[in-house]
Amino acid sequence: MNLSKVNYYPMANGDMEEAKVNVSLYQGKDKVASNAYTAKTLPKSIKFKVQSNKLEVNQKKPYTVKIEGHNKNDIDVISDAAAITTDGYTSSERSFNTSDTSFSHTGVIMTEREIKKDMKVYNETLKVNMNELQRKRTGYGFENPIDVVYTNELGQEFSSEFDFYAPNSIVDNTYLTYRKDKDRSIIPFELTNHKESKKNDVLTTTEKLEYPQIKIEEITGYLFSMDQVEKKDSRIEYDLIDGGRKFYTPIWGHVGMYELETKSSSPLGVHKINLSIKQDFEIFAHMLAHMDSETVKDDALLLIPVNSDDPVFPDNWTEEDKQAFYKWDKK
Repeated sequence: MNLSKVNYYPMANGDMEEAKVNVSLYQGKDKVASNAYTAKTLPKSIKFKVQSNKLEVNQKKPYTVKIEGHNKNDIDVISDAAAITTDGYTSSERSFNTSDTSFSHTGVIMTEREIKKDMKVYNETLKVNMNELQRKRTGYGFENPIDVVYTNELGQEFSSEFDFYAPNSIVDNTYLTYRKDKDRSIIPFELTNHKESKKNDVLTTTEKLEYPQIKIEEITGYLFSMDQVEKKDSRIEYDLIDGGRKFYTPIWGHVGMYELETKSSSPLGVHKINLSIKQDFEIFAHMLAHMDSETVKDDALLLIPVNSDDPVFPDNWTEEDKQAFYKWDKK
């Protein structure tokens, strides 16, 4: 808190060291802190520390600062300025579990009050947006970036971390390795964009988080991480193509509905928000049709055996298609 102080006597005056005054902080009716001063030592700025046993998570209470314990003949306090009350908030530390791909939360991070003026409130606002998932066939990948916009009216900085949880049954882990949580795999999102803009004291942070970049091996279709590529993993035999920042399900996976979860891996903002977004994801057909497929009409590709020595090509194949086949066959 800040005080406006005027000395009517020289600091060397002995009475300045004798005149006592207390500045106390009340939580409601309970005194939670108090500092003793003399007229000489009374500062223009005072900080109070509230003990943790007086605080609870997600708490809003009135806090009053009082100037007290003084002789009115020694220290003159303006009659309507001896006490001032404002609201105090603790971090909410709330956990949100939602299936909505658009999330928004606003919380008070500070209040300010001056004598004879209304209380001023400072907020933080967190917005998180993701895509609505489209159904896919086995083996196909999809992107699902997280767009975060965070505004802090006190100019405080922000960063976020998220993890993606997927059932092990739809994770292509032939060569990719992920942390496990029972029957789920955990894939960390990567921060691909972070920008800050400030207007007056308000700091706005925008972030984009995406799945790790994937490389796909030609011929085999095996997936490799960028780390494996950079380390020249010995299991890479053929050329690689860019698979983008996508999550790929196994080519020989199963049709069905699966629950995916995107979850903050560290608390977000001043209020330490924990966020979980759950989405239903449908695999409705296979990339490659097979004899046991229950979705043949929707499967993408039907493979017909070809005799390499005497191939019979479809009528609509061009000469270029045929040469590409011979090149592939030699591998």
